[in-house]
Amino acid sequence: MHIIWFTVLFWMLLIQQPEYPYKKYQDRKEGILPKKQLVAGEKLVLISAAIENFERVPTGFITNEYKLGFYLKESARVKIEVQEFEHYYKMQPIQEAYLSGPNIFKWPSKIPLHYGIDLADLFPLAEIRGSGRSILVPIVLYNERPYNPEMSYRFSFEAYKTISVLEYTIVGSQEKLIFAGKLKDLKDKIIHVQWNGRDTNNRPVASGLLSLNVKATFKPPPGSVEYKTVTLNYPFYHFADLLRQKLLTNK
Repeated sequence: MHIIWFTVLFWMLLIQQPEYPYKKYQDRKEGILPKKQLVAGEKLVLISAAIENFERVPTGFITNEYKLGFYLKESARVKIEVQEFEHYYKMQPIQEAYLSGPNIFKWPSKIPLHYGIDLADLFPLAEIRGSGRSILVPIVLYNERPYNPEMSYRFSFEAYKTISVLEYTIVGSQEKLIFAGKLKDLKDKIIHVQWNGRDTNNRPVASGLLSLNVKATFKPPPGSVEYKTVTLNYPFYHFADLLRQKLLTNK
């Protein structure tokens, strides 16, 4: 009887395992993570700082690899991760030391395409660490060559509970206001904050270190009138159209 029980348990555990579990490869860690536990309470977590890419890919095109690109003002240690939140796919390069200028990392598309995960389903996040504070390095994901007539950004957050109002600003040195926006009644689990690289007068913003400030006001639970707010601040590098120009000349 015990043998039968252990045999059944073994096969149940085997069936629950993903075909490509998250593990270390030669230059990266990649695969499917265990499903996350639900988080209680009002919480807002940054999951992506991406440069929007409108790459023109022919119909039916299947790529053998995915690429991510980013630009550094100077050499730095950068932690990079790319995630997907339906199958819990994750890819993380082992390399952390990168040189100034354009940087490109390529990895096989076999595992994400096995689960039907396209580039549009992925959320990249890169941070420079070790300088006293984390600085975001926006990443562009692409198949062949990135295409975007102007530099535009998408900051994505994973939200727990409904947000009544989300206010955000882009500021420069000495807290100079560059752009401000507001989103209301956000019920989706993933929220996107967009910025097109222009100021409030629709003029292109020069390259430099900027900050994204976010203030989220969560809807009170039933029976309560108390609104809880969460404020977040993320310094990030903006390189105008320099990144796109550099990546177009690098494969």
